[in-house]
Amino acid sequence: SKRYENKTGNFVTGIDLTSREAIEKRDERAKRFGLTPSENRTEVDRKFLLKRYFKGIRLEAIHMRGTDNMNTQDIFQYFSEFGPGRIEWIDDSSCNVVWFDPMTAARALSTLSKDYDSDKDADMDTTEEKENHRLKKDKRRDQTRD
Repeated sequence: SKRYENKTGNFVTGIDLTSREAIEKRDERAKRFGLTPSENRTEVDRKFLLKRYFKGIRLEAIHMRGTDNMNTQDIFQYFSEFGPGRIEWIDDSSCNVVWFDPMTAARALSTLSKDYDSDKDADMDTTEEKENHRLKKDKRRDQTRD
């Protein structure tokens, strides 16, 4: 695979909960409420589970297929709002887009993902078509409840 670094600059969105400042704030908050500052058990559990059951899962990366007609710049442009760190081309049809933290990858995936039904709704020309489609969806939903 070929790797291409993002030359336009990288950034990480969100809060780094492992930074010295964040840890100090958390410890101060715990003392204020009479708690003993301790290691975040949830984070330890998450790391254990990921290591044990999800080997090979890369939370900081999004795999893309169907990129035959796209180049590296097209991929960087598509994700430009989220500042990917690099693109790892697997072959002409697929690549991994990699960030420096899993939260930014999750935000990109959440923001840029589309629901199939909402795509169909956007393609409808008239309000009447949209209303008919909504009524059919409601009818199907009601039938499955019975």
